Amino acid sequence: MTTVQLIHLAASALLLGAAFTLVMHRMKLRKAFASRKQETAELLDSLEERLEAQMKAQTVLMSEQNKKMSKIATQVSTLADERLVEQAISIAKMGGDPEHISTAVGLSIDEARTLHRFRQN
Repeated sequence: MTTVQLIHLAASALLLGAAFTLVMHRMKLRKAFASRKQETAELLDSLEERLEAQMKAQTVLMSEQNKKMSKIATQVSTLADERLVEQAISIAKMGGDPEHISTAVGLSIDEARTLHRFRQN
């Protein structure tokens, strides 16, 4: 064999070794990537489950808060209505007529007449 042929043979062997190393390295990377991809998918699934649980918990809390707010609104409305009736009775006691009671307190004229009649007797 001539020197040139030996150089070509050595160069071919080096290229073949480099190609083999590159293929092996690429296979390792693919395996590592597949493993990471699986870990990432599992992590995303776990996060999604936790977010769904948080969303359900927040929905329950909001529902409870809405019920409480509704109850408070009803109580405030009842207190406001009682206060209006007290004011209307006070005006009726001072001799106010039904029209004056109606405009001052915001009751209907029929309600004001009823209170006026009740306070006269």
